[in-house]
Amino acid sequence: MKEKRSLLWLKNELRLHDNEVLFRAAHKASFVIPIYIIDPTSFQTNHLGFRKAGYFRTQFLLESLDALKLSLQAIGADLHVFVGKAEDIIPRIVQELGITVVYASQEVTSEEIITLNHVELLL
Repeated sequence: MKEKRSLLWLKNELRLHDNEVLFRAAHKASFVIPIYIIDPTSFQTNHLGFRKAGYFRTQFLLESLDALKLSLQAIGADLHVFVGKAEDIIPRIVQELGITVVYASQEVTSEEIITLNHVELLL
């Protein structure tokens, strides 16, 4: 039996053709809402005086999000982009839309794993 409503939290996998998380969500859910969250802290200067995302990385991200949005629209879906912390945004969306499951790729860096675990605990 397919889940009713699913949230697809996209992070690093911004293409359709080889997106395993999207593939799994589409096969298990009857309705999938793809989202991407832009965390403003990724553009701030860290304690060493460097930014995680400089001009070129930011430009690449925005171009990738535009391309993904167009690809999703071509198949009858859409990409919903939010600005803020995943810990604040995802629980709110889940509550407001009656989401039954959230799909996201497994992360590898400690900071991303902490965020993923925090969101999971809040849900």
